[in-house]
Amino acid sequence: MDRRQPTEQTLKSTRRNKGQTLAEFALTLPLLLLLVFGTVEFGRLFQAWVTLQNAAREATRYATTGQYDRALYNLDFETPVGTPPEQIGAGTLNQVVPCVAGDQRGTSEVVSPAGTADATYTIQTWRGVEGLYATWFNGEDCDPTNDDHLERRKDIARMLSIMDVAYNSADGASLNVEALPGGTVQEAAWQRLTRVWGVPRRAAGEPIPMAGDNEPGWFNVMICSTRFNIFERSTAYDGTPAGDRGETPRFRTILDEDDLNAFRDATNGQTVRSRFEAPFCLNNEVMGTPPPGQTNPNVTQAGARWLDPGAPGDRVVVALQFNHPLITPLGLAPWVRMEVRRSGVNEAFRASRALAAVQGSAPIGGGIDTPTPRPPTNTPLPTNTATATPTESPTPTVSPTPTPSPFTCSALAVNNPSFVGQRFYMQMANNSVATAVLTRARLQWRENPNPPENDPDMFLAASALNSETHWTGELTTSPFDTDLLVGPDRDVFLGSDRLVRGLGNVSVYEGLFLNATNNLANVMTIWDFAGSQFDFRELLRTNPDGTMVLGDTVCTVQLQLPTEPPPTEEPTPGGNATATFTPNCASNSLRVEWVGFETFGVVRLRVVNDRYQPAPFTDFSIVWPVPANLPANSVGLQKVVVEGDNANSPNAITIWQANGTPPNNADYTSPTTRGEGQWLRDYSFPAGPNSVTNLFLDFTHSGTLNSAPFNFQGFQFNGTQFTIGCGSRGGGGGGGGQPPAGPIFLATNAPPGPTNTPRPSNTPGPSPTPTATRPSNTPRPTNTPGPTPTPRPTNTPTFTPSPTVRSLPTLPGSGGGEP
Repeated sequence: MDRRQPTEQTLKSTRRNKGQTLAEFALTLPLLLLLVFGTVEFGRLFQAWVTLQNAAREATRYATTGQYDRALYNLDFETPVGTPPEQIGAGTLNQVVPCVAGDQRGTSEVVSPAGTADATYTIQTWRGVEGLYATWFNGEDCDPTNDDHLERRKDIARMLSIMDVAYNSADGASLNVEALPGGTVQEAAWQRLTRVWGVPRRAAGEPIPMAGDNEPGWFNVMICSTRFNIFERSTAYDGTPAGDRGETPRFRTILDEDDLNAFRDATNGQTVRSRFEAPFCLNNEVMGTPPPGQTNPNVTQAGARWLDPGAPGDRVVVALQFNHPLITPLGLAPWVRMEVRRSGVNEAFRASRALAAVQGSAPIGGGIDTPTPRPPTNTPLPTNTATATPTESPTPTVSPTPTPSPFTCSALAVNNPSFVGQRFYMQMANNSVATAVLTRARLQWRENPNPPENDPDMFLAASALNSETHWTGELTTSPFDTDLLVGPDRDVFLGSDRLVRGLGNVSVYEGLFLNATNNLANVMTIWDFAGSQFDFRELLRTNPDGTMVLGDTVCTVQLQLPTEPPPTEEPTPGGNATATFTPNCASNSLRVEWVGFETFGVVRLRVVNDRYQPAPFTDFSIVWPVPANLPANSVGLQKVVVEGDNANSPNAITIWQANGTPPNNADYTSPTTRGEGQWLRDYSFPAGPNSVTNLFLDFTHSGTLNSAPFNFQGFQFNGTQFTIGCGSRGGGGGGGGQPPAGPIFLATNAPPGPTNTPRPSNTPGPSPTPTATRPSNTPRPTNTPGPTPTPRPTNTPTFTPSPTVRSLPTLPGSGGGEP
């Protein structure tokens, strides 16, 4: 066999091919490594991003529930009966947020977390037993007998628990979570919370970072809320003006550069106020008056980076930051910053003191929550009761002066008391340009002037201003004087919103009486409150040099009442006669309900007639708010219209038209009565039962009255009444067996409910018990006029003695009544 050796040319060709392969491999290797490393890093980035998203979602969900880790952050303690005051809360010493009787905050110290890099950045701290609580809540001394303070302790534990949830949920990422410091649980909590203040940067003038924020694996949890300030007269660090209720935001959430730039603009470009990198939570509360019994008027914590989980109803934002480490030698950077945000609205995980305790919605809007009443002793309560509507006579509304004036006592007025169910309302008008503060309320009333047989122990259960309760209790004797409040009751009053806005605004003062039947108007009149007084103080005063200082003008304002009519002599019952309540002819069978505001200046009402006879419409007195901050005659009542789908529909009937020159003939003063215009035609509301007729009040305006510039509200029509009979036209005067005609009050006396961002509560109100405002499907009275009345069986009331047990009140519409 011929074996041939490779030629030299063949060997050279082989060596040349191998060199070409190596060269090609060397050229493609970087690209191959880039693809491999890129795939690895992208997968790790994606996994870290998904993990971070899930962690933010879980932390936010946990924050909104109001929970905290009770095993790790124990806060509960019980005070045995008979514990000396100085020992109350002693069991909290080993807990994460101690709260004991007496002032154990320790010595106050002003520190500069930024060191020499920013000497203007200082924070006031307390490092005693209660130092963590005092530092986090503007120097307040924690009182273990104050429910609000105990709830704030929980908020600190909530922050720590939210951090734990975020850490645990993000465990799949490469976190470099520093170990908790040793020592006591309080010291560990202190280190975890106060690290948000930052450490000095090496170069002065640069934003203040947080520890480790330039290292791989760094993980940070930012928690911020829309909680409002918690101390009286506090102002906003960023210059945000006070809201309609006088509050300013306690925190401001800065999420990105847009927020940061707007923040700088709002603070006149002062970079000292934007010293942090977004996102961060700014402590925005510049403390005003210190808490009762404490002296911390100059707490220096505003402008610091902070944390807060919010109160019930507040919006909470959770932002997570993570420096994802890169493990491949791509040479890009040692880490990549990731940031995830989630927000939510806190659930109602604790009782709120906003007027859910004493304020109800308008009568057509649903039930009114009321505390559980106390039944009288040794008096049987009927299970079937009929509820009469108010029959009080109208009360005039004092219209404010058209032009706002500087703060003077004459610019304040308290007037127009009225009743709705078990509540009374008074209007507080402030026609000055300055806001006033209610500093004292001295409410006087005639104690059970006409006590019903089954309710001998009527008592004042709550009082409130502008939808916020400032006192709850059980007061059976007059007067109610806020200057006599002590302890927690005094703290609640001072901590509540008591502002009465200026520029003609009207605030609503209200109170709740229990054990006074379901209709307070049956046992009281507006003149029973004669002698009530209210003290107001100017909130802020402007000096000649333009500076603002706390006002010192104090005014005592008397409740204004119309002249009380002389008492009507009633015939003395003879023999075995018993006194009976005689309602006006429409009080139990006809009502005028509020519907709302419509375009072209129209207010829609509706008349519901449950009688089997037509109801003649004969007179009215319409109370409406004359705007004090606008030119005179800017709005007026033109006409009163019935029927139709709107005030100008073809089938609508104009009953009354104001005097004046067409087309703008209108009445520009309140209240407007029939005599101030032309009664164009007689009208009777159709017979029922359940006959519903629209009733329109047409004002001179092209838009809706509840929007700018007028901003009317339904409760400002408080006191409006209509005279509507119950028989044939001209009847209703009591002849022919008909009850006498009388005024029918518009059911719009209740003020508006709390705002969407409720303030933090101080003391939970009494347990609410739903109480319907008007009957729903209530059996009607037995009076059934007609040529051939058919007798019907009558329900026999069942009486259940309840000598000492507290029970629910009899709700309107819940009893059988008369068929």
